[in-house]
Amino acid sequence: MKKLLYILFLMAGFTNPRISIAQNLYVVPAAWHLYDSAMNIYHPKPDSSNAVKAILLLNQAISIDTNCDIAIRSRMHLCRTVNNWPLGLESAFLLRKKYPMETDILLTIGHFYDWNHDPINAQQFYKKALVEYSKTLDKNKIKNDIINEMELERAICMIMMGDSKKGQKKMNETYNAIIDGTMKFRVEKYLNKSRNQLLQIMLVAKYN
Repeated sequence: MKKLLYILFLMAGFTNPRISIAQNLYVVPAAWHLYDSAMNIYHPKPDSSNAVKAILLLNQAISIDTNCDIAIRSRMHLCRTVNNWPLGLESAFLLRKKYPMETDILLTIGHFYDWNHDPINAQQFYKKALVEYSKTLDKNKIKNDIINEMELERAICMIMMGDSKKGQKKMNETYNAIIDGTMKFRVEKYLNKSRNQLLQIMLVAKYN
């Protein structure tokens, strides 16, 4: 039953749908219960106080079962709310060990380094992310929400690396190609924003 629930959570978008499902889907029940309790604390009132409480429970869940990827990813995102860059990076690197070429993890590590005022490491990970985005997107002719989201992230990556003109052009091309209204709305808030504005948007973005 836990295995089925984990798959359903993945499909529902609680973790990134582009990440391959780990070979060992079974999560220790105690870890799952702690994850569930953490989300029940945070989601009704998503503020920094509840984020701290949720992170404490997620720490326990991860210590019980390092295969509880959903707890690791949730902790990584909640660290933005409380400006805990070291723990956010620790969470991101745990995921990177399992999914070394996953693009949005590489991009997120770059953001965490940027927020922590470490531009050298930030640029290294933006570069790694851009390589992986290009490997996937340059040979892909099919357009869907996942590909459009990756195109948006690639454009953000370009801007983070200082190529604002090329990044803005790619972002606008992606926006104009999108048909779905919900996805279009998601991309719209990133249009024509500076590097610092994009970092701020991603820092304060509500975690779902």
